[in-house]
Amino acid sequence: MFDIDADPLGWEEVVEKTIRNRLQLNSIYGQDWYETKFKLVRTQPDRFTEWKIENGELFYYQPDYEKAIIDDEHPWKKVVKPDDVLTILRENHDTPQAGHLGKDKTYDRVRQSYYWPGISQDVKTYVQDCEICTKVKYNQNPLKGPLMTRPLQQPWAQLSIDTVVSQTRTKKGNSNVVVVQELYTKYIELFPIRHRTGKLIAKVLDTVFDR
Repeated sequence: MFDIDADPLGWEEVVEKTIRNRLQLNSIYGQDWYETKFKLVRTQPDRFTEWKIENGELFYYQPDYEKAIIDDEHPWKKVVKPDDVLTILRENHDTPQAGHLGKDKTYDRVRQSYYWPGISQDVKTYVQDCEICTKVKYNQNPLKGPLMTRPLQQPWAQLSIDTVVSQTRTKKGNSNVVVVQELYTKYIELFPIRHRTGKLIAKVLDTVFDR
C-alpha cells in the first residue's frame, strides 16, 4: 500500500492548463525564443532595427498596412512573453469590454497592441475553445449538404431560367432577355422584355407553363 498526497486540481485550473497546452502545441513560440531575441536586440540593436527595448520590455515594429491610412498610431507592438499570452487573450476576448468577439475581431483587437509568433493561430484556438461562445453563439460554419445531380426522366421535368442584360435596345424597347432552357433536351427559348421585373418574368413563365 502506498500513501500518495495529491492536491486535486479545480475545474478552472484544469481548463487553464488545457488551454495553455493547446496554445503551446499550436505555436512555435517558447520562452527560449523570447529570451534569445531580447538578448540579441539588446546587444546588437543596429542589426535588429525593427525591434527595440523600452523599460525592460521588448517591442516589435509592425504597422497596420491594412488600414485606409498607412500611418498606424501604435506601430510598435509589445512582444508578449509566453507566460502572459493566455492573460492577453482573456483580456481581449473574455472581458465585458471585449464582448466575446469572433476570432477575426479578437485578432484585430489583440494585434493593435501586441505581437508574438503564432498570434493568429493562438487567437483562433482560444476563441474556438471558449466555453461561453460555444454555448451561446450559433455555428457560423455549419456542415453543408452534399451536392447531388438530379436524374432527369423526361422532357420539361426541370427548367433552367436566367436573365441577360443587353447594352442596346431593340426597336420595341427591349434590353433584357429571359433565357429558358429545358434541361433534358437542352432546348432553349429566348424571351425579350423591357425590364427585369418580377411581373414581366412571371408572364414569361406563364407562357412557358401554359403550353
